[in-house]
Amino acid sequence: MKREIPLMITFFTCAILLLQFIVDLPILDRMTNSINDSTSIVATFAMVLGLASLANVHLNKIYKKRRDWGYSIILMLGFVITLVLGCLHGVDKEYSEALTKVQYEAMALENQTLKKSGEKEIHNLVVKSNYYFVRNTDKVVVTKDIFDHLKAQGTPVEEETLYSVDRENRLFYTLIFENIYDPLQATMFSLLAFFMASAAFRAFRAKSFEATLLLLSAFLVMMGRVPIGEMIGSMIGLNAFFPDTSDFIMKVFNTAGQRAIMIGATLGMVASSFRMWIGLETEHLGRD
Repeated sequence: MKREIPLMITFFTCAILLLQFIVDLPILDRMTNSINDSTSIVATFAMVLGLASLANVHLNKIYKKRRDWGYSIILMLGFVITLVLGCLHGVDKEYSEALTKVQYEAMALENQTLKKSGEKEIHNLVVKSNYYFVRNTDKVVVTKDIFDHLKAQGTPVEEETLYSVDRENRLFYTLIFENIYDPLQATMFSLLAFFMASAAFRAFRAKSFEATLLLLSAFLVMMGRVPIGEMIGSMIGLNAFFPDTSDFIMKVFNTAGQRAIMIGATLGMVASSFRMWIGLETEHLGRD
């Protein structure tokens, strides 16, 4: 039963997800939502386990001072700093900071002073009101219209005003993404361009008819995407020849090839899913 129970769970789960697209039943919708929520929870735990495994590998590498262990120190420092700053301020470009009424009034006064002197306001202040209907000892959130209606009838209601300021996430977003991650990503893509050029030089050799077509297509697409191609076209009296030819190749031949690849990949995914569904594929259960 060590393998039979997981196979049964896989079969019934896949059957429910498949039937939900075919049969319109509320119970199937609820079961599908529960399965999707469970998948998100499991994926979260898997991510935590993956991060723990990553930390364990590199800490062990640092402890034993294996080859290139200095890079592991940099990785662990980045991991810890990103984790701490993300937990403190979140990962969004802006975050809200709660204020007391006194703090809000002081910042509002500072904004007014700057505005009068012709300068830009520095605080993005936000005021939010929550409306409650008081029932026994509980408070139920209601809309503004219902709040006004209940208040006019003399029903016990409460209004709560919350003050906050939206701040730019300089510690996390600006530091981690804009000042570190984006430059590193640009560096990696710039290096990738040289590898692609080297690979293209080796691959685009007219040794056969197909290779010749590939070389000619690459030349036309490149000439249509760079300014020098348009300049050469205007010199020979064909102003839009290279751009139009490049667009035709990309929209017709390239799109057709991409669709063929996507159709093949989709058929392969369907076949693999069906094999996993009926129990012919058991790699996801391990090798034991």
